Amino acid sequence: MKKFFSSMIAAFLLAVLVPSITTHATSYFGYLEKSVNRSYVPLRYISEELGYGVQWNSAEQSVLITSPSSSIKLYVGKDQALANNNLITIDAPPTLYNGITYVPIRVISETMSIPIQWIQESSEIHITTTNGKLILLVRDKSYATRPSLKHTTQVYTVFDKKVQAEVVAVDLLNPNLKVKTAWAKNQKGTVDSVANIAKQQNATVAINASYFDSNTSSSTYGIPYGDVIVNGAHDSKGWTDQASIYFGYDKSSKILPGSELRSFVKSNTSLVESAVQAGPRLVNNGIVNINPLGEGFSDPRILSANAERSAIGLTNDHRLLLVATTNMTLGELAILMEKIGAVNAMNLDGGGSSGLFYKGSYIANPGRLVSNAIVVTN
Repeated sequence: MKKFFSSMIAAFLLAVLVPSITTHATSYFGYLEKSVNRSYVPLRYISEELGYGVQWNSAEQSVLITSPSSSIKLYVGKDQALANNNLITIDAPPTLYNGITYVPIRVISETMSIPIQWIQESSEIHITTTNGKLILLVRDKSYATRPSLKHTTQVYTVFDKKVQAEVVAVDLLNPNLKVKTAWAKNQKGTVDSVANIAKQQNATVAINASYFDSNTSSSTYGIPYGDVIVNGAHDSKGWTDQASIYFGYDKSSKILPGSELRSFVKSNTSLVESAVQAGPRLVNNGIVNINPLGEGFSDPRILSANAERSAIGLTNDHRLLLVATTNMTLGELAILMEKIGAVNAMNLDGGGSSGLFYKGSYIANPGRLVSNAIVVTN
């Protein structure tokens, strides 16, 4: 029976659904200094992304940042600065961290009159420029020591029911990791094991992704339901309005309604590397929120059955959660995803398709071949 569902998980990096937004595939990250609750950006970001003049004085340990109409001179470790040649006191002086000079973005935005916005739920700085909007991921110093991949097996209690979950946490801020979608045998309309898809992609992690025609006697066996984008190629155009997650070329990822993603892809085709629809949505902005009927789901195997489940989630600190469980309903899965820290999450194809591969072997065994997968390469 065909399943007309969708939820989009797409490529790997950061972009927002507004046509005027511009994004860049750089390795720049801001960082949060918790002691003063201030966000810093790399000095090179100021020159290369914002286009300001930057002059570094190694003797003074100072930096002069200039635009056609404004200037500010900052000193590493000092709380005084020259803004348009006026002496001011700042609460967040420039700092050196891991050999990189970081400068406080707020005082620069005030001096240069550039609007900035802090997005708490995704730890992003949005900077509005004459050319559009830039988005910078912000991390705290704990990023330097956290693992790039982490697998846990744990028993959780949901509604007095004990369930075991296999969870792989992927650090989306790690520049050595790449998350993408992949076709079975590198071709739409074919099927293969999750393990073989991982091996074809030299992937460390893989999880089954979209719904597809699993009827082996069907002429459309292996064809996915909903939309799939692989390596930037929009190979399937079955757009619906179910929950969506995408991964972009700028290390962003978001779970969205299909209509919003459709609009974004139409205006920014070159920014989306991977996408795949599944669904329904499980968690929205930290709150369990499922509306499968509203997203077009009617199959009781999806809505109410206890079954093997696969899910994907995003955390506030930019981790991707790949999850496989057994004997759970959709509602129980939503609560589980919230328990393990997902602020946004969605369901993937489940039942016999549910499979999670990690470092050379299955940690959750699928019962059938699948059409496509989400993979993590190193």
